[in-house]
Amino acid sequence: MTDSPITPPADLDELRALSKRIGSNLTLVQGSGGNTSVKDNDVLWVKASGTWLTDAETQSILVPVDLPRVEAMLKAGESDFNDATLSGTLRPSIETSLHCQLPHHIVVHVHSVSAIAWSVQVDAKDRLAEQLAGIDWRYIPYAQPGAPLTAEVSRVLAEEPKNHDPTLLVLENHGLVLGGETCANVESLLNDVESRLHIPPRTTPPPAISTLKTAVTALTELDNWRLPNTDDIHAIALDTDAIQTATGGALIPDHAVFLEKAVPICNSPDEIQANLSEYTSTLGHEPDWMIVRNAGVVLSSRIGSAAEAQLRGLAMISLRIPSGARIHYIDSHAAEELQTWDAEIYRKKLDEDRSQES
Repeated sequence: MTDSPITPPADLDELRALSKRIGSNLTLVQGSGGNTSVKDNDVLWVKASGTWLTDAETQSILVPVDLPRVEAMLKAGESDFNDATLSGTLRPSIETSLHCQLPHHIVVHVHSVSAIAWSVQVDAKDRLAEQLAGIDWRYIPYAQPGAPLTAEVSRVLAEEPKNHDPTLLVLENHGLVLGGETCANVESLLNDVESRLHIPPRTTPPPAISTLKTAVTALTELDNWRLPNTDDIHAIALDTDAIQTATGGALIPDHAVFLEKAVPICNSPDEIQANLSEYTSTLGHEPDWMIVRNAGVVLSSRIGSAAEAQLRGLAMISLRIPSGARIHYIDSHAAEELQTWDAEIYRKKLDEDRSQES
């Protein structure tokens, strides 16, 4: 790390504005997910790990890293790029290696709910070919974020002619990566891709808010349980297919990191207390959240802002996956590796700190 100031690129403010717009769109980014970057000669300005794109214009969430040093670290098989940071104390994004690998001046990574709803389906690659006809894109099979994902991207791109750099990557069980020479180019491409991949969500009946409030108030652990801050999360419990999808496994890395897979499902609000007790007795700890079929969702007070944002995303994705679709989830062992990865533990700690401050 250098003590001398790093001169920001001329379009850094433009990237900050784009980052905020993207981060404010829940169908593109949920919580601390997603990241953006701009290259300026040998410096990459990339979103810091665990920060929120919504804060891009009010906080210094874009940090400079030494691009040649990251590339050298990648060749050496390293995946912790903190030592490549040129100023500040924030860690660069887990996806720094991916941003360094792609040659585009501007790179944007989003967790598009429509794109994810496509990519978790078994036959996604063939079906996406029709939707994305005319766009220079590649499909990237699932790999753990960071160096493994970068290696998988390298493998796929190596199959193409030399110096052939697609502007769109569809990451299986993860999202989209888009590249271009200007923020305007990338945003225009993103809008085009989102239009092509748009899947309208299934409608659900309204949640039973008053009934759930009464049930939660009656819990012995009154201070430990609450309703979600937004009603859209309840949709998970109001659609049979959504319940099955949401409890079948981790759809994307952030779900593995922030959301507990073992979720009690109650058939009525009257069953909440019994299910809570049974779960706690069996596993030795309370669940993070519970589904009350045809009523809604209740949350443990342990759930932070990032986890709640992921639940909102889970609801939107689940309602966009067609009924009867064959879904592939992240392998359970891969999900466990994400949960114990130092980089993800760091992100969760930042979420805890953010939740306590709010």
